[in-house]
Amino acid sequence: MKKKIFYKYYDTDNATLLKRHCEGSEGDPYFASESLYIQGREWFLYCEGGECSRYGKAFGGAGIIPLTEYLASKWYRKYIVRQG
Repeated sequence: MKKKIFYKYYDTDNATLLKRHCEGSEGDPYFASESLYIQGREWFLYCEGGECSRYGKAFGGAGIIPLTEYLASKWYRKYIVRQG
C-alpha cells in the first residue's frame, strides 16, 4: 500500500517489515492486524481488519499510521516483547 500523509510518502512494498501483530483469524469480522514497518528513518504501522474491527471499512478501512521512533518502540514492547 502506498500513501502520502502530509508531505511524506509511505510504501509497504519498499519498506522493511519488522513485526506483525494479529488479533483473531483472517475472515473473522473482528480480525485486526497491525504490521510495523521502517522506511529509511520513518516508522509506520500498516493496519487492516475485518468489517467489525477498528480497521473495518466503516472506520476508514486499511491504512497507514505514521509513528515516531519512541511510539514504534512502545508498540513493539506492548505487542511483541510481552508475548515472548
